[in-house]
Amino acid sequence: MSTQNPTNPQTVKVTVLGCGSSGGVPLISGEWGRCDPKNPRNRRRRPSILVETMGKTILVDAGPDMREQFLAFGPPNRIDAVILTHYHADHLNGIDDIRHFVSKQEQTIPVYLLPEVAEHVNTHFNYVVKGFAWYPPLIDMRPVEPGKGFVQVDVEGVSVDMWRQRHGRVDTIGMRFGPFAYSTDCVDLNEQTLAQLRDWKLKLWMADAARIKPHPAHAHLDMALDWMHFVKPERGLLTHMSEFLDYEETILACPDFVQPAYDGMELTVET
Repeated sequence: MSTQNPTNPQTVKVTVLGCGSSGGVPLISGEWGRCDPKNPRNRRRRPSILVETMGKTILVDAGPDMREQFLAFGPPNRIDAVILTHYHADHLNGIDDIRHFVSKQEQTIPVYLLPEVAEHVNTHFNYVVKGFAWYPPLIDMRPVEPGKGFVQVDVEGVSVDMWRQRHGRVDTIGMRFGPFAYSTDCVDLNEQTLAQLRDWKLKLWMADAARIKPHPAHAHLDMALDWMHFVKPERGLLTHMSEFLDYEETILACPDFVQPAYDGMELTVET
């Protein structure tokens, strides 16, 4: 496991690019569900975050709203690496849009992902991996295998702890950057994972909470809040929220140290 030197604290800036579920809020049909359309914090793009730490900028997931997210919240000067949590469309299907950063940086961008996700990308986005005609390769895939525990990965000089999380029929990557951890698209986190998250004494933990009723592949609100009470981060945020979770209603259901995230939210935490 990674350790931090208290005399050399790690500062982590997190920008929430999107905290919605796979359909976003509102849905493409214009439906807002329980969400009040008058509250701008209920407008949610597909889930993604930008992490800036140790002089590096790391994009977590590249969904179909990626271009809009960067234009809305300010594009980064560069992308040093991408971490893909899994291969579902709401987390992957914007990967092509990194091509402008590749052109600007004049090099492929390393992408850290599970082996099965690498296989999916190679099959369905082969031109991004190999290039096509005048179209250059965009990414350099770096498969990560946490097995049944945790693995420490050097992501372009940034130490990131990663683990597998169950997400229905597939697994996703959970991750920790020093004082901050991110657990989107998961359900029934096991005791080992929850205990490690608690032992890390996190300053900030962002976790999945898709809706009020139980879901086969996502944590629902009560499950996510049970996790928060067990792990006890200084601050907890909920993400991957569907149209069934209104921002104000959800705040009222949360303890003081937990709140729903919102698109464009910026947070800075330090060890």
